[in-house]
Amino acid sequence: MQVDRESTIAVLAEWYRDYRDKVSAEADRLGETVDLVYGDVPPLAFSAAALAALPSVAVANFSWDWIYREMGLDVYAEIAAEAYSHCKLLLELEPAAPMPAFPVKQQPGLLGCRSELDKAGLASILGVDEHCTLVLVSLRDGIENKVGLPPVRDGVVYLAGYQLVERDDFSLIPASLSHRDVISACDVVVTKPGCGVIGDCFANSTRMLYAVPSGFPEHRVLSGWLQARPGSLEIGPVVLADGAWGDQLQQLLEQSAPAVLRADADRTAALAIKALLETGRA
Repeated sequence: MQVDRESTIAVLAEWYRDYRDKVSAEADRLGETVDLVYGDVPPLAFSAAALAALPSVAVANFSWDWIYREMGLDVYAEIAAEAYSHCKLLLELEPAAPMPAFPVKQQPGLLGCRSELDKAGLASILGVDEHCTLVLVSLRDGIENKVGLPPVRDGVVYLAGYQLVERDDFSLIPASLSHRDVISACDVVVTKPGCGVIGDCFANSTRMLYAVPSGFPEHRVLSGWLQARPGSLEIGPVVLADGAWGDQLQQLLEQSAPAVLRADADRTAALAIKALLETGRA
C-alpha cells in the first residue's frame, strides 16, 4: 500500500545494468518466427522488437517512462521513452495517464469482462442468503494486516479469495470461481484502484469502495476518474486497515450502482492488431 522508493531504485539499478544485453538476447529469441510484438508495457519488449526489425503494439493505461519521471527517476524514464518511441501503435485504455513517448495512439476505451454469474448463483455456491449484501475484498493475498472488516452487521457477508478472518459473516471464495465472476455477482468490491478491477466493476455495474495507496503516481489518475462517476467511494488506507469503513459502506450502498459501461476494448484492439498484421504482409 506504499511505494518502497529505496528498494525500487536498487532493483532498477541492478536490472538495467545489463539492459542492452537483455535486449539483444530477446531480439535473438524473437528470431524469424514472430510477426509482431504485443506488450503491456515493458520497455524491453519494444527495444527488442526494434532491434529485430519487428512491428510492436502496446496496450496500457500508463507507461513506465511517465511513472519513473513522476518518481524523479529520469534515467530510467529516458530508457523507457526511447523504447516506446519505436512502437507502431499504442492502444491507450481508459482511464489513461499521459503517455507522450508513443508516436501513434488509438483509444479503444474501457477494458472489462462481463460474466454470466449473477448474485443468486454466487449466493447458492457460497451457501448464503441471496438477499444479503455481498462485499468482495479484492486485495492480493499476503496483506491481511492491511485489511480489517467492520463489525458484524445483519445481512452483510464479506468474501475474499483467502482466509481473511474467522467470522460467521465471512465466506471463502472457492478456487473454482474466477475473480471476475465474483466481481460481477457482488454488490460491492473493496479494493485499491487498478485498471483491471475498474474495468470489471464498471462492465458489471458493481460498486467500488477503494483505498488509494501512497506514492503510486497512477493512482492519482485512476482515483480522479472514479471520483467523477457515481457508484464508487474513496476511503483511506488507515480506515481500511482498521476496519472503520462500515459507515462508508452504508453510504455507498445508498447510492445508485454505477451504470454499465461499454468495456470491449479487447475487440477494438484485436481488430487494430489484425489490420496492422495484414498491412505488414501485403
